[in-house]
Amino acid sequence: MIDKGCMMISLCILFFAVSPADALDVRLDVFGNANLDDIIDEEDIAYVKDIMKGSAETTELADANYDQEVDEEDIAQIERIINGTESSLTFIDIFGDAETVNKPINHVAALGYIGPQLLRLIGAEDRMLPVVGPDYSNYPVFWGEISQWHSVGNTPPDVDFEHVLSLSPDAVQTNLEFLNYANDAGRKMKEEFHRNLPGIPLICLNAREPEHTSATVLIYGYIFEGFDLAPIRRALNSCVNIFNLYGCF
Repeated sequence: MIDKGCMMISLCILFFAVSPADALDVRLDVFGNANLDDIIDEEDIAYVKDIMKGSAETTELADANYDQEVDEEDIAQIERIINGTESSLTFIDIFGDAETVNKPINHVAALGYIGPQLLRLIGAEDRMLPVVGPDYSNYPVFWGEISQWHSVGNTPPDVDFEHVLSLSPDAVQTNLEFLNYANDAGRKMKEEFHRNLPGIPLICLNAREPEHTSATVLIYGYIFEGFDLAPIRRALNSCVNIFNLYGCF
């Protein structure tokens, strides 16, 4: 039988990620979000044009293609992001580092505790490789088929990197998904992930603390789904329904 306490913690985290308003009061930390709101759209193109004309200040996310310059190429990249045709995407991770992933990501190794749930939430479960970090075999009701997947561990050095590499992932979602890891010890773990998974982009985003989860879900949406936030909001709302059904407090 599923551990109800474990499930409730997960659902509570996702519940608090929901905003009742259409516009989420968060910043989308994806390069191309020039005006620093919660979406990449035509307003960002207009903002970059204003930067180029000298009528607006440069922002850290205006450099959409992350080449250290704000120019016409950034407008082209923003247009590609809006259209869902970008070949790469750069975002800011939990360490404040700029991380670039190649698009599309069709195969991701999700090794974190909450990351796999966020992937299911946005409808990207079919992109998950059959491998997990923690052992979910005791929770078949909640995890379904995922509970049968091979556990490789999620904290360096106790990760079966060889097995992960054998699956040829497009990216790896790590267990570095909460602020307690945003320190020297966590950075050393990130470096170990990079050292053992050469050339594979890492997704290290805050997925465990309620005040950060909305922003993380939005970034996941851009990494895996594209620019349309409506399905993500609908998924978050469905999570509220589950929360109301089971209760948490």
